[in-house]
Amino acid sequence: RNRAVTDTYEPGSTFKVVTVAGALSEGLVTPTTSFFLKDWIRVADRVVNEHEPRPAQQMTVSQILSNSSNIGTITLAEKLGRRNVARWIDRFGFGRPTGIDFPGESRGIVLPVEKWSGSTIGNVPLGQGVAVTPTQMARAYGAIANGGVANEPYLVERVGGKRVHKPKQTRIISPTVAAQLMAMLRNVVSE
Repeated sequence: RNRAVTDTYEPGSTFKVVTVAGALSEGLVTPTTSFFLKDWIRVADRVVNEHEPRPAQQMTVSQILSNSSNIGTITLAEKLGRRNVARWIDRFGFGRPTGIDFPGESRGIVLPVEKWSGSTIGNVPLGQGVAVTPTQMARAYGAIANGGVANEPYLVERVGGKRVHKPKQTRIISPTVAAQLMAMLRNVVSE
């Protein structure tokens, strides 16, 4: 069994890039769009805090992603709307097999938007309440690194010198949004 293909996990903050990509792609924000973020946010019947306590402050979209802000990500998700958040999750390929040439691939677990509760928009964009495979996450981040184009993953490219797999390519985000995300993700480690 290949655990990268068959096993799922809750991705947590690594999933925040989907919401940010959606908000950028829909033209709702730019990397420099700024929000005043309290140190908590109410989502339906729940209160969500940051993973690390901080005072209320102004943050750009770039800072929201590079600082992994729960409050900022939820703010972007609410701006995007639950149907669009769900559409971007699907667009990145979560909730369905990647098509990798290995048996037993899990599709992951993504709740259909019709079954979302009032507080779901406060946890799914944070990578909670969804399950993904490592291969799905690698494909998503690979698309960002590849100028917005996702390659269908595969294990075997050639057998005896003969090509047995030519991966399908799918544009997920524009080259501009991919470049913006790459710059923001660099800040995760440089700052």
